[in-house]
Amino acid sequence: MEEISQPDYLNEDTIRKEQVTIDKEKICKYKKKNIYKNFDEKTKFCACCGEKMFEIYDEENRKLFKSNFSDNDIGWICLECGNIEEISSARSSFMRILHIFNTAGIASIIGKWMDRIYGTESIIYQRKRWDLFGHTTYGKAWGGSRYTFIIRTLLKARLCDIIHVHSVDQILPIIRLIYPNKPIVLHYHGTDIRGRWNEKHKKWSLADSLIVSTKDLLNDAPQGVTYIPNPIDTDLFYPNISSDDVPPNLGLHFQYRADDIALKFANKFDLKLYMSDRNIPFTKMPDFLKRFRWYVDVKRDHKGRLLCVEKGSGSLTGLEALACGLKVIRSNGQVYEGLPPEHFPENVIKQVYEIYYSLMNKRGKIKHQERI
Repeated sequence: MEEISQPDYLNEDTIRKEQVTIDKEKICKYKKKNIYKNFDEKTKFCACCGEKMFEIYDEENRKLFKSNFSDNDIGWICLECGNIEEISSARSSFMRILHIFNTAGIASIIGKWMDRIYGTESIIYQRKRWDLFGHTTYGKAWGGSRYTFIIRTLLKARLCDIIHVHSVDQILPIIRLIYPNKPIVLHYHGTDIRGRWNEKHKKWSLADSLIVSTKDLLNDAPQGVTYIPNPIDTDLFYPNISSDDVPPNLGLHFQYRADDIALKFANKFDLKLYMSDRNIPFTKMPDFLKRFRWYVDVKRDHKGRLLCVEKGSGSLTGLEALACGLKVIRSNGQVYEGLPPEHFPENVIKQVYEIYYSLMNKRGKIKHQERI
């Protein structure tokens, strides 16, 4: 991929800091009302007192600090000493992205971390019917019929700079018809395209950029398809620092038509294997994974094909297990430890952002002077 330089107005020089006076009584008032729980907690610490800061990201919380923030500004506040770090509205208004569908929660992770780091505005629309495990932690899962969902997304697309479609390529013809000049990114995640490139040519050919989330999907793919690894939300999935009470040989396997292989690996590595269905809410998955030391990451698709073999790629759950500090056995029989850096969200969204920026730049929609 051609390297895209970051625009000047996203450099650190555009971040302005100011010290404001918030008396202790007012801070205590905020805490008693639990207002700080509505902030988006992130890994950022105050330069003045060292305490954790909270992001001011929505209109309701901005009203508390109306004298310090304009309507479009975003920033962070320390509720201990009152220090505010403000980012100019140039950054927050730079790019608005609509994510249509939220396959395995990937859109929520991309949107959340891109908004946090690059100051974009990401809108994630998912159908509640298909959000079985509650993956839409950032964005909204809508009820209603398929047609209601389509109309809602088409109306919202009118206000967005980029349309990022996940898996549901059947919506591309109507988007391209209504918005012929909108940049469209089509993102495939697995069985939605595996072995089906020729079959789906009329749909994916309407997109301006194609992304796949695993390397095996590049097989028979057309030229120009970009592989971008799945991001893991490290806000949720991180190592268990108090795992001494977990038996060292306790392993987990989710049943995906490959129990026979999982049992062979359990015998090989002398594991006490717990086999389970994958009926666990997404937000409860981190705590569930941390009850184990090993994860056996083997599965077959509905056609009986063994997955995750080629090029040593692993499943999304396997990557989440790595992020939680588990040892993961993949279908090639190798043991992996630690989440690879390419799956850290900040590294993934940098690649996605470069694609967005490139598409906007080609269409002449980036006007640096107007954004400063």
